[in-house]
Amino acid sequence: MKKMIDSPSKALAFYSAITQFDNLGDLLINKILISEVRNYARLVVNVNGVPEWYRQELGLLPEEIIEESRSKFRVRIILAGIRRLSGFKKNTFVIINPGHSYGDMKVLGGVFFRILINSTLIYLSGVRRCRFGCSIGPFWGRRESLERWQSRLTYFNSVRDSSSKSYAESIGIQNTVYFPDLAWLMETRYTRERPSIESREFVILSFRDSTPGFLGQHLDAQEYQNLLFSKIDGIVEYASNVLSKKILVCHQVERDESMSKLIYERYKSTHKVDLLDSRVTARDMEKVYSSSCLAFSNRLHVLMFSMAFGSLPVAVIDSKRHTKISGIFIDYSMESLILDIHDKDTFVRQRLDDLLQRQMPSLNEIIVDSYQKNSAIAKSLIQKTILG
Repeated sequence: MKKMIDSPSKALAFYSAITQFDNLGDLLINKILISEVRNYARLVVNVNGVPEWYRQELGLLPEEIIEESRSKFRVRIILAGIRRLSGFKKNTFVIINPGHSYGDMKVLGGVFFRILINSTLIYLSGVRRCRFGCSIGPFWGRRESLERWQSRLTYFNSVRDSSSKSYAESIGIQNTVYFPDLAWLMETRYTRERPSIESREFVILSFRDSTPGFLGQHLDAQEYQNLLFSKIDGIVEYASNVLSKKILVCHQVERDESMSKLIYERYKSTHKVDLLDSRVTARDMEKVYSSSCLAFSNRLHVLMFSMAFGSLPVAVIDSKRHTKISGIFIDYSMESLILDIHDKDTFVRQRLDDLLQRQMPSLNEIIVDSYQKNSAIAKSLIQKTILG
């Protein structure tokens, strides 16, 4: 492996590629972030435990790659910070993985304090901790205390929606700014000019089987599915009988495969339904999503990626609990694209009629404007943060 050579003329940015490898959303937002940071800093990316195919998908350069244990990687970061700080060289950064962070920390006290100490040492060594394209919460137990402490050690602390910002402030995290979800940086011809409903063959259904834990409480899985299917039933009827569209059932996260099969089995004998039996990948996502006029999902990046390729995204969610999606949609004046699973069943046709017959022109304007504005905000903030 090529030896890493420290360059005093350029900022140095450390990044760990560990994430959910079966999730297309995580892959693409990590890839986008790496690509943007690379414009202003020399990257050092730890790929320990990362599959070879995933490394290639990220588009990493050979000279950017190292493979070390977590503890050795932390030591490398701390030593690089001290060395560059004492030599008056360009700034050193550690970039936090984008996405949603929530939950408890049910670990032994020793682990908790080790994380606390490591974070503090990284800060004292002059390394600047940066968080781009994230939503947070809820946290409880030790996790809340840890997040509050780490926020004080963070050079650039951002959230991608106002719901996360309000939550952060409620638990004592004050230094947050807005930074959009990195999927807004995707650029296709459909992010500038939206296609017509008539030009697309399919309506996409792509769902996870539950959305647990986003408020520290959640519906029973079976109760959630019952409410969800009451909405999907109405969607399928509308797509088939009103729009005369085929249904395409797919998934872009591996663990959603069983839910996709459940949806397909429910409708295959009564409607025109196709099933993709392997998950959507970066290589085939354009082909899949550009075939659909509407995409219904409870996964944020299914909605955002399908939107990037011309679909109108409709979030079918428990909006009070699943704030990761509802917060982003509300922030961008897209709340009419939220279909809450608690709404009465007869509401489905009424809502879809209203969307397609009355709101389509204004929604398309909002979507195009959101891509342009958020892409500019994200690129500017990354440049400003790293270059100073």
